[in-house]
Amino acid sequence: MYVFSAVCQYAVRTRRLLVNPVTGLKLPKPVPAGERMFLTHEEVAKLAAAAGSYGFFIRTLAYTGLSLG
Repeated sequence: MYVFSAVCQYAVRTRRLLVNPVTGLKLPKPVPAGERMFLTHEEVAKLAAAAGSYGFFIRTLAYTGLSLG
């Protein structure tokens, strides 16, 4: 949020925006995550098989810890 606010503030300074739209915006407090669940090797294999041509992508995400973000 800080980066977006800084970009908007720059846009205000350079007169691309009249006001910073995120000024005074209150973000919700993060909710603690519940217990994490992990797929077994067999579940990953079934999911990858069901994903068809995206199977390699599923395996890459499952075994490297990468996220979509």
